[in-house]
Amino acid sequence: MSKTTDGLTELLGLKPLVAETMSFPEFLGSLKEHPERADTAAALFVRAVKSLGEENIDEAHPERQPYLRMLRAMKIPSYKAFAGVRGSQRVVARLMKFYESAAQNGYQLRQMLVLCGGPGSGKSFLVDHMVRALEGQIVYAVAGCPEHESPMNLLKLLTHEERVAISEQLGMLERGDDGKIKCDKLDDLLKVAQEPCAHCFRTVMGIDKKPSAGACNTGCGEGEDTHAHAETAPNLSSFKVEALRLSSRNAGISVWTPSAPDQGCSLPVAIRQGNRGVVRMQEAFDAKGAEAGSVSQLQVLLEATEGRRMPASAVSCGSSAGFIPLDQMQVVETNEGAWLRFVKDQEDPGKWHRRGQVFVMDYNTVVCEEVAAYAAFIKQLKDVPHLDPLVLQVLATAAVASRMKDETEGPTLAQRIRMYNGEPLLLEKKSSSINERPNPWLGGAATLGAAGAKQNEAQSKNYSVSDLWVAAGEDEGKTGIDFGFMLSSVSQLCELGLQSKHKSVTALAAVNYLKARVERELTRPGLTDASKKIFERSKKHLTMLMSKYGTVELIEAEYRRLLKAQVLAAFSPDYDTRAEDMFRKYHKHAVEWGKGKDKVFDERHNRMLSIDTAHLMKIEAAMGKSGDDAANFRRSLESEFIELMREAAASTEGEERLDKSIFTWETHPDLKKAIKKILDDEIALKVQTILGDDTNLGEEDRKLRTESIERFESSGSGYNEASRKVALAYFKEFELWK
Repeated sequence: MSKTTDGLTELLGLKPLVAETMSFPEFLGSLKEHPERADTAAALFVRAVKSLGEENIDEAHPERQPYLRMLRAMKIPSYKAFAGVRGSQRVVARLMKFYESAAQNGYQLRQMLVLCGGPGSGKSFLVDHMVRALEGQIVYAVAGCPEHESPMNLLKLLTHEERVAISEQLGMLERGDDGKIKCDKLDDLLKVAQEPCAHCFRTVMGIDKKPSAGACNTGCGEGEDTHAHAETAPNLSSFKVEALRLSSRNAGISVWTPSAPDQGCSLPVAIRQGNRGVVRMQEAFDAKGAEAGSVSQLQVLLEATEGRRMPASAVSCGSSAGFIPLDQMQVVETNEGAWLRFVKDQEDPGKWHRRGQVFVMDYNTVVCEEVAAYAAFIKQLKDVPHLDPLVLQVLATAAVASRMKDETEGPTLAQRIRMYNGEPLLLEKKSSSINERPNPWLGGAATLGAAGAKQNEAQSKNYSVSDLWVAAGEDEGKTGIDFGFMLSSVSQLCELGLQSKHKSVTALAAVNYLKARVERELTRPGLTDASKKIFERSKKHLTMLMSKYGTVELIEAEYRRLLKAQVLAAFSPDYDTRAEDMFRKYHKHAVEWGKGKDKVFDERHNRMLSIDTAHLMKIEAAMGKSGDDAANFRRSLESEFIELMREAAASTEGEERLDKSIFTWETHPDLKKAIKKILDDEIALKVQTILGDDTNLGEEDRKLRTESIERFESSGSGYNEASRKVALAYFKEFELWK
């Protein structure tokens, strides 16, 4: 054996489908320490998802961190199990609440999940991740049972008194001083148990024909008479229990889709195969109705959901009897139209509404999540051109804008896109009508209420992203450019980039390409009116100005905003340091002024200095404050900072310390905005000068220009020489320093 193959046998090993086997008494004995072994499929799913944890914000891509922090402040988790389903956190939060209620034995345990969404919305991708979370999870099943039923079901064959005695024997029963039962933990676990299947009943009772030699399914030991069970009193201890790994290739995970008569798998068989795990039904309600004189196989769902069982005769006849007990998650993937048509055609639509919890899978409306999805796709390509750092950003913005409402109460579409992305814009409400509507993301309240009256006051004054979700309504995200169209566009754009002279793609080229593709779609035969409206709107968003005059449309405006920020950062590498110095000086001088003092101790000079009122007034003017308004701001600054830190601590469940040392220039939103405005204006003037005519540049400005351009092309910036020239030429032509 060569050195390269040494140890491969061990590395190629797989986990067995049956992790362990134990006797039925051993299984019962383990329940006191491991009650989760009696869990339902819903409880197993919830545990599997939560065991993987939530995304670590500090480890996430910097562009996603503001979005994840916003979600955390709103108590919306971002589970690792669904990290690949971009922008799905809100629907996943609802989905988890649904299955958490099912895990608590709520009515949701008797309902199927109906996941609706348009093509390319990601509903199948979401269910893929649900299945992935369950794949390999262990359930405890009766060995040899074709239904893989829970061993707990077997206890239903005993009387209540016998079960109480067993619970007492296991130390799972607690009695009061009067001898009455206070707590029966075994009985609690039996609340979701069902009547055992016919196979297990017939086996333990010895009803079936004697098995052939060596074929005993009830746990005969080696050398034991395989026929002895029929000659002795029935006893549940004869069963064995196996720890079975769920697998889409073996048992516990199944998929079904409608097919022509006598083709494919029947729904009852798929339900049986998915027992103890999940059965996913793809486009189930697109199935045609049953022919005259026959019954639609979808009717089996009526009993499979609410009754958590299925007639054994639905799978096979002859020796089949009674019901097959079901412990599974039933997930239907469908479009909303098919579900509504199906229910409408039923004689009693109410029985289907009761048995189905409908969740709508919207198109993604978060730019950073859309960018992450494109980036993951690009990694799969064999060869990739150079993409300037704003290519994916402008494409994602165009896609997201097509899925959002153009007009709602409050902020503009561009502002809403940024707020959905986690950017904390402070936009004052023009009316209070939003506050009167129930907010499903805040428990029906208008505000989070986590940090007291100050936070409530701020949120009632300014728009929050939850306000925008409520104002947009449930129909936002139901239509728009689908994900498949965008991935196809990204793929084609990369191919065109590889064929170009510099093997690169600029953001401007990406916008023009996407606009051309949208225009081509508008000429496609058979385009529906709804799709035509979406593409016409996107075409307008993607329109670029050919001169300095005219109205800048959505995507070009966003490109200008982002490009300006990049240029200013490249031409001012000490931006944060300067901002922090401005903030520290303002904070110290304002606080001392508020105390009535006229001097402040300066550590750098190690002496007392006069309070710099000119510095205070400069920043206050940038905030739009003067006179008494500015004076009151200085006096209340310290208490405002303390309140801001309390809000941060409350929103992150105590992760932030109430420590003044962690105040930064970005802590107070008004100060951040003012300092940024002052610095941006100063840098813009400098950029205007050094990008001008060489004859007017001095030695220092020439050096700054050279260093700044080098930074613009550095490995971290994402620009190469070709894309840098295009970006700076655009910046200069449209005078974006203004």
